[in-house]
Amino acid sequence: KTLFRSHCYSISPSSYTARGSFARMGIPAPPNFNYATRTQRLEIERLGRLWGCHTCGTRMLFAGKNNLPKFHGDHIPPVSVAKQLNDRWYRKALNVKVSQKFYPQCRDCSNKQGGMLAKAIKAG
Repeated sequence: KTLFRSHCYSISPSSYTARGSFARMGIPAPPNFNYATRTQRLEIERLGRLWGCHTCGTRMLFAGKNNLPKFHGDHIPPVSVAKQLNDRWYRKALNVKVSQKFYPQCRDCSNKQGGMLAKAIKAG
């Protein structure tokens, strides 16, 4: 555990549609699929610097001194997946919505995930 700062499953590849291997803490996301608020973005940045990207584990320590955010709030499950799940007949009948959390995700992983999900949505 000391070597990886986490559990041994952290060395396995992460999914882009579920919590990543390095996920430790997330914050509740609004039920309306909105982006993170300013307060939530600050908390995501803090969690990212502390625990790293939930997908690849990087803490972006050497990412430069610019004022750009180093971590994005990643909806888990992704918005497109949550909408598909919410459209199922039994969830509508029982009025049960999928709950989402924001997990810190580095810019590189966020860009990769966005491209993959966009292709998947176009493919149907």
